[in-house]
Amino acid sequence: MLIQNQYRIIKQLGEQNGGITYLAEDLHHPSKQLCVVKQTKPFVLNPTVNQRTPKQIKLVQERLNQEAVSLVEVSSENDQISKLYTCFEKEGQFYWVREWIEGQSLAKWEYPVEPGIIIEILCQTLLALDSLHSQRILHLNLKPSNIIWRKGDSKVVLTDFGVFKEITSLLNLHDEPGPRIVPFSYRSPEQSKGSRTGPFSDYYSLGLTMIILMIGNSFNQFEQEFHFYGEVSWRQYVPEINPVLADILERAIHYDPGQRFVTAREMLVALQEVPVEPSTM
Repeated sequence: MLIQNQYRIIKQLGEQNGGITYLAEDLHHPSKQLCVVKQTKPFVLNPTVNQRTPKQIKLVQERLNQEAVSLVEVSSENDQISKLYTCFEKEGQFYWVREWIEGQSLAKWEYPVEPGIIIEILCQTLLALDSLHSQRILHLNLKPSNIIWRKGDSKVVLTDFGVFKEITSLLNLHDEPGPRIVPFSYRSPEQSKGSRTGPFSDYYSLGLTMIILMIGNSFNQFEQEFHFYGEVSWRQYVPEINPVLADILERAIHYDPGQRFVTAREMLVALQEVPVEPSTM
């Protein structure tokens, strides 16, 4: 399979409601470098979109292009953000081409992850988020599978931004509103409800990701008890956690966005108060 006469598909990496992700090689690159191609589902196949006007669909496309330009710029300046090479539209589908990161996503790690490593991941991720947020860019899709521990330098790299889903849902072109009680997700309550998002939404997803990494084998029980629309009860699953770190994570995932951290720097300062514990990484 060849896309845009340039990207030869090697294999499918995943498929979600928003589209399909492929590993590909760039035939126009001198070394035929590997890249990731994300193909969104075509607008014309979405019954909801068919009921919208061409003007509304054009608005979605313009917003996606604007976000893509911003992502290309900020990702070129920070090596802990997966580089977005280009994006294009073809036959009603939107394609994002980004850097292939050699490493392992946190979703493939052995759980539970010890607190010392949790703090390291938090600090590195918050520095990357600080760079994004300073450019008024939100990630909006933080979860274990989108945080990669890069092979070679052991740096955290953020991938697969949630811009497509957020823009289309804001225009009512994607998912319909769900029930008051929904299955487990790393998305913040305000994202799930279609309310205003901000940096606080990323801190929620990051905090919940770290909690899941520490819960380990108790995740299935936690998942059954999880509700977006209310406070998240989790400390009983990690009884040995340092109370300072627990309070930081508790604040990060507070139901009320106004009670969460205001900036990534503020959360970093709070993490400096956590006693250092040796790690095995």
